[in-house]
Amino acid sequence: MPHSSLVRWFSRAYRVLLYTYPPDFRRRFGREMAQIFTDRCREVAQTRGLGGLLRLGANCAVDGLTTAIREGIAAMSTAPKSLMLLAQKTRH
Repeated sequence: MPHSSLVRWFSRAYRVLLYTYPPDFRRRFGREMAQIFTDRCREVAQTRGLGGLLRLGANCAVDGLTTAIREGIAAMSTAPKSLMLLAQKTRH
């Protein structure tokens, strides 16, 4: 397979990037996301070569970071509501 070492490196980097997602999101979707990303890297390496693989890596890095930030904000915004509900239940 062309560029197999770069595909492996991108796949490892992507798995590390998944740790920026909230734990619940990562447990639910992380394994499947990593597999899809690796499969896509292999396909792009075979059909579009090094340039395509580098573009895919850059696009996924930007997308992954923005999604992780969005998911983190969403997780933080729901946490206080959950804590307030728990506090209300313990008072009654």
